Amino acid sequence: MILNKENFLDAVVGDKKAWIICLLKNNSDVLVKFTKIDGTIRNMHCTLKEGKCPAWIKENELDIIRVQKDPIIRRITVWDLEKQDWRSFRIDSIEQITIGTEI
Repeated sequence: MILNKENFLDAVVGDKKAWIICLLKNNSDVLVKFTKIDGTIRNMHCTLKEGKCPAWIKENELDIIRVQKDPIIRRITVWDLEKQDWRSFRIDSIEQITIGTEI
């Protein structure tokens, strides 16, 4: 399933961050295409699914899903499957989400 900026950010009613986190927790590999701060496009295979990322997520889940101090910049922290490390992206920078792409 491919969700473009136009058909998911505009269509989601309510908290977009919670909706995206739900996708990440329920799927082993989610490809997120987003624009980095420097303007380049990044494709990141990521997840928050239990068993696919370190146990650290269970202990610090509230820190991961909380809104950052600046309410305008809303970030999501995820486990990057390629880099095997924690990474984050801004919700407003997402161009596309693809579900069901195993790397």
